[in-house]
Amino acid sequence: MTAENAELKSLKEENRILREHLNFLDEREFKYVIANVIARSDLTAVSDSDQALTIDKGFEHGLVPGSVVLSDQGIVVGKITDVKKNTARVSLITSNECKLAVTIQGRSMTSGIAEGNLGLTVTMNFIPKQKRLAQTIWRLRPASKK
Repeated sequence: MTAENAELKSLKEENRILREHLNFLDEREFKYVIANVIARSDLTAVSDSDQALTIDKGFEHGLVPGSVVLSDQGIVVGKITDVKKNTARVSLITSNECKLAVTIQGRSMTSGIAEGNLGLTVTMNFIPKQKRLAQTIWRLRPASKK
C-alpha cells in the first residue's frame, strides 16, 4: 500500500506539471513540442560547449535550429543549436552560443541581442545609441541636526 501510495503521489505531481505546461502553451497559442532532458553537461563548467542540454525530440518532431526553449513557466532556457532525427542540443541562455533577439518591456520597448557571457551571465548588446535604459536619481539628504 505504501508503494502504491507513493506511485500515485508521483503520478499526481507529474499530472499537475503537465497541466501547467499545457495551460501555459494553450493560453498563448504557441506551436510547441514537449520534451524531456536526457543528458546534460557539467553546468558549472565555463566552456560554452559544456553549457548545453540534450532533449529527446528532434527534426522528426518538427524542431529546427534557432527555436527557443522555454520552461513550463515560460522562462527562456536557451535555444536549439543542433538537431538530429530524435534528439536536439539546447545551448543554455548563459552560453555564448545562445544569442536571442529581445525587447525590454516598459515604455521604451528597447530591442537588442541577449547573449550568454562565459556561462555566468546574460548581456544585452546592439542597443540603439539613442535609447536610455535606466535612469537613477540620487537624492542626498542633509545630515539630521541633533
